[in-house]
Amino acid sequence: MRTTVPTTPTVPGDPAPNGFADGFYPVLTRLPQEGGPCPTGTNATTDPDGEFCYRLGAELVGLDAVERADAKFTSDMWAIALRFTDDGIDGFNRAAALCYAADPQCPTGTLAMVVGGFVQSAPAIHAAEFEPDQVSISGNFTESEARYLAAAITG
Repeated sequence: MRTTVPTTPTVPGDPAPNGFADGFYPVLTRLPQEGGPCPTGTNATTDPDGEFCYRLGAELVGLDAVERADAKFTSDMWAIALRFTDDGIDGFNRAAALCYAADPQCPTGTLAMVVGGFVQSAPAIHAAEFEPDQVSISGNFTESEARYLAAAITG
């Protein structure tokens, strides 16, 4: 998945032109997409390259829950290390618990991170609870993509 700078800049927390505010959303379905937008009326958006169409549930926690985001190189890949606020980690843990249990609100067990109206990463959730500085998002990022996303997450 390649990360691109959105063509229409968004203010953190404000919805992108496709209606998705920056935040974490449960992935309901992920389908291959042959470029272009997702079908209208599906509450869905794509990754920046248009490879997949993600149908998303309601936003579970906004990016304002993140106190700090840093691009880090670990284990032969670039990732974004997140530090949540005290209240923010509570919201993220509620989302993680739903996805970890594959609850009907998060049946795929994956949580999408939307930045600029696109799904930038949609990792599987491997635990029901995290500490405020324990969350790391990976997605086959280049260094510049990881740095861009870290900056975009915290506005």
